[in-house]
Amino acid sequence: MKKSNLLLIIVVVLVFINLGYSSNLNNDLPIYKMKQLFNENGIEISEWNVLARTKVGDFNKKDDALRNAEVICKKLSGQVCKEMHSKEGIKLTSDVGNVNYLLSIHRNATDWKVTLIARLTGKEWNEKASKKQINNFLHNMERNFKHNVTIFSCIKGYSDDNIEEILQKRVKNIFETLEAKVVEASTEEAFVSSSAYTEVWEEASIHTAQGKMNCQIAVRQIDKNKTVITMGTPIITNEY
Repeated sequence: MKKSNLLLIIVVVLVFINLGYSSNLNNDLPIYKMKQLFNENGIEISEWNVLARTKVGDFNKKDDALRNAEVICKKLSGQVCKEMHSKEGIKLTSDVGNVNYLLSIHRNATDWKVTLIARLTGKEWNEKASKKQINNFLHNMERNFKHNVTIFSCIKGYSDDNIEEILQKRVKNIFETLEAKVVEASTEEAFVSSSAYTEVWEEASIHTAQGKMNCQIAVRQIDKNKTVITMGTPIITNEY
């Protein structure tokens, strides 16, 4: 597994455990601001996603947790979900169009916990169609889970500039527009990742050893004529 992918998995799990941000689903999402920033900085959008996570409940028995997860998965997706067992617990998954549902069942010291992660993914960006998909997705989450829904936004795009030019121009401009302060950075060969904090997305903040953060940008040089830029709040939730 690539180092960046492993790091992504670890960070997402930690944030899901510790993040207390519950979005009001009627408010504008950061995905719209990120889309605007990409457009303003000449970054061609190739993929975006909105991820919603919520705690379903705690159960004394594994069978009860599984039955509830099966009911919810079928209710959301309209079909019987795939079931996978492992030492860590049970996972139920279902794909409906461009939405993936994942229900995770795992045990702690006293009971069985069920968690739902729903991910809406889109290619490129169509102003009318993309907003409609996002609104429908969030409305479905809000209808089934009235509160405590944590929202993550992520967007990916390409540029013909090399990595140095991207960092000096586009990434710098994005952080300046957001008045974001970089709190942590990582550099590898042909890859740079920066974590920052901006008051624009104050509610989505998480705490790290370096301080509060709620925005990540990763830049990877594919070849001399193409660079991938990925941005997420409060963290990046897909591969980069």
